[in-house]
Amino acid sequence: MKAKSWSGDLTGGVVASIMSLPDAMAYGVLIFSALDPSLAADGLLAGLIAVAAANLGSSLIKGNPIISSSPTALVTLMVASQIPVLITEFPLQPQLLLSLVFLSIFLAGLFQILLGRLHLGQLAKYIPQPVVAGLFNGTALLILKGQIQPLLGLSNPTQSWSALKPLNLAIGLLTWLSAEVAARRWKKIPPAVLALTIGVTAYHLLRGLGYSSQLGMMVGHIPARIPQPTALLSIKQLWAQPQFWHYLPRIITFAAGLAVVASTSTLVACIAGDAVQGQRTDANRELIGQGIGNILAAAFGGIMSSGSPSRTVANYQYGARSRFSRLMMGLLALGAIVFLAPVVGLLPKVVLAGLLVSLAISLLQKESWQQLVNLATSDGMRRQRAAINLTISLMVVVVLIGLGILQAIAAGLLISLIHFVARMSKKVVAEHHQANTKHSFAIRNRAEFEALIQNGDRIHLLNLEGSLFFGTADQVAVYIEQLCHQGANWIILDLSAVVELDSTGSKIMAQSIGRCRQRGIEIALSVRPNSMISELLSAIGLLEVIRQERVFANQNQALVWAEDQLLAQILTKEQDAVDLPLEQVDALADMKEAEIEKLKKYLLRDRVSAGSQLIAQGAQEDSLFVIVQGRVWVELASSPQETSQTVSIICSGRLLGELAFVDHRARSASAYAEGEVAYWRIDYPDFEKLQEESPLIAHKLMRGIANEISMKLRISDRLID
Repeated sequence: MKAKSWSGDLTGGVVASIMSLPDAMAYGVLIFSALDPSLAADGLLAGLIAVAAANLGSSLIKGNPIISSSPTALVTLMVASQIPVLITEFPLQPQLLLSLVFLSIFLAGLFQILLGRLHLGQLAKYIPQPVVAGLFNGTALLILKGQIQPLLGLSNPTQSWSALKPLNLAIGLLTWLSAEVAARRWKKIPPAVLALTIGVTAYHLLRGLGYSSQLGMMVGHIPARIPQPTALLSIKQLWAQPQFWHYLPRIITFAAGLAVVASTSTLVACIAGDAVQGQRTDANRELIGQGIGNILAAAFGGIMSSGSPSRTVANYQYGARSRFSRLMMGLLALGAIVFLAPVVGLLPKVVLAGLLVSLAISLLQKESWQQLVNLATSDGMRRQRAAINLTISLMVVVVLIGLGILQAIAAGLLISLIHFVARMSKKVVAEHHQANTKHSFAIRNRAEFEALIQNGDRIHLLNLEGSLFFGTADQVAVYIEQLCHQGANWIILDLSAVVELDSTGSKIMAQSIGRCRQRGIEIALSVRPNSMISELLSAIGLLEVIRQERVFANQNQALVWAEDQLLAQILTKEQDAVDLPLEQVDALADMKEAEIEKLKKYLLRDRVSAGSQLIAQGAQEDSLFVIVQGRVWVELASSPQETSQTVSIICSGRLLGELAFVDHRARSASAYAEGEVAYWRIDYPDFEKLQEESPLIAHKLMRGIANEISMKLRISDRLID
């Protein structure tokens, strides 16, 4: 291991541990206090054990090297919400009931390993973003509700409001405000650590000044000891009880739900880790590692953990690059258990409650607030999308609070299944072309066409159709990833046949675009202006990610852009920078140098600025243009009332106006200079003089015109096909 990598892993591991431990202790207290408030000290220890076991266990498997594992809010609340059910089913001693909790975590770890072994780790991605937002918002509300009692300093919920302790409440609010201010002002200091320090200091300062009676309780004594793998041994005492076997299927179902939720958080952490590392890792292997960590946690008396996106990013930002950082996190947590347990027991419950309030508020999804703003201030597609997302999220919140987390997850998965079945009926990538076989409507010279045929496999065009949502967008992302490995430099996504794009699909596409840019690969979109998908892209914010200059009205314009980028790299001269000699014009290729010099006597040399009109649709004129610098946009209007559409681009080295020159009929389209354009022009009366004075040159010119018309017809046929 390199010294730089070793020191970075050490620093990253220390920072991620400092960020994880305060939250882990608070979550442990939340679970154990639901069983018995006197077990708060054991809960605090269980949170530390979880961080140690999860990181040490998962570091054994080669998954994502920088993921930081620790207890998370949603999983913690799931376990805490199950405890009242256990108390009803098993009126036993708290220690025996805890063994059932550890059994659930143990089985959840096994399910995670099974998910990884069966390569089902990606299934959690099919939970749509509004459902996830609803789960987090509902969890935040329930956590906030659970902190009312410790914040008010009440020893039990039956106490009257007269027993309220304002000073205790002030310390809780101070802890919460410290975390909020630290998160906004002092980002180099983990907010939880600063809030914990301020809250504990204030509590013990007031306690020392004689205000103990106006303060709540501390966590309690925690003996310094090395954890032993004995937490599951008490299960043997329950085997003889019939209700255990009756309740076991429900425990197994609950453990499966725990595994799915924890795996979702871990997969999000994988995505965050992949984004900062610029690479894709095996999510299935990571789930196996997480499962091993949770099995160890259950055996040693810890609560459940999963990957944390924020701490994973922090781990990387402070230098972590290998699994050694995860090992450091586990060892630091283990050191805190062995050496700091007596000190940790002095933590006030109100400080942990204030910390949980901060964590709960951070769980409230910013997307939900934005959807509320869009619903109130926007109209059209943006408002409709906000209403749909908010309805789904609100439904999940109501089910979560009214019936429980498992039921809310079931409702969310049902919605996911309905979305999946409805939108997966079509193949997302309908067509895939390369620029060596499919060209744009730009009529280029022979050298450019040959360059595109030889190197056009670096440009890929994907015609997408159907819906891009949480499932299908990931398919497109994987498809793009494969193209990147195959040597693609430019990828065009034609969304003209896409009918819907949700927020989760947008995030997946944005992440895929970001990974491509890190590799120097450009992504462009083809979207019809003012279409529904164009409004969706704007409403969701993907247009800001892709950049407006990479969004085109049709795939031909996008292909022109990509072809230009490719030709600018591979051609020896700068494209369209100087006048092209007439000898290099394809239509005049059969003429000798002397013949071209003689032809010039009948030609008029001219140059126009950008936007100048060379030809007007319907005009009765028959001049022929030989473009030698710049490009000309050819636009066609079906009727005088309709807006003209670009149908072709004539590049340097090509002819313009040859049809009217031959048949003397009205111009079929208009032509405008894209930038500065230089050309040679021959009027038909001058051509008649050429026929009289140099019939061979006139014949060669007319044969070149015929070849030009034939070539353009072939291109038109290919575009129609």
